[in-house]
Amino acid sequence: MKQTVLILLAGIACIFMIAAGCTSSTGSATNATPAATTGAAAAATTAAAQTTVQANVTAAATTAVPNFAGTWNTTWKSGNETPLATAMTLVQDNATVAGTYTYGNVTGSVSGTVSGSVLTGSWKETAPDTTYRGPLAFTLSADGKSFTGTWANDSDAAGTINTTANYWNGVRV
Repeated sequence: MKQTVLILLAGIACIFMIAAGCTSSTGSATNATPAATTGAAAAATTAAAQTTVQANVTAAATTAVPNFAGTWNTTWKSGNETPLATAMTLVQDNATVAGTYTYGNVTGSVSGTVSGSVLTGSWKETAPDTTYRGPLAFTLSADGKSFTGTWANDSDAAGTINTTANYWNGVRV
């Protein structure tokens, strides 16, 4: 009977050692190596996956078109005139931007294309009996909460958008 119990206990011990990943009753280090290699491979695979995810996030962040869409409180000024404040609403479809603004009895619109963080395009205002238009350039801040810009009238000298003192700045609402 003692011999049967001893064989049974030895069999159970072998089952536990096999389940634990050991194939030898001596517990040699060579039997533990496959488990360590598997853990290292899993860690390397996890690190590679994390690097890939980070690279994809970085690529998406660098290729995303800055977003001008939304409502903006803007202030603009022409020459020596008093600055005017108006709300402007912009919509954006990929790199194309369009929007409207009003002040007093004047209705205005803007349209353009985003390249980098700069929106370049044109503005147009229709007042009773008069229409004005010209180029504009808005630069979006790094945090996307404001822009600074310039504008000119079509009647101004060509190229004045780059040298004009007319400004048009906005803060996202």
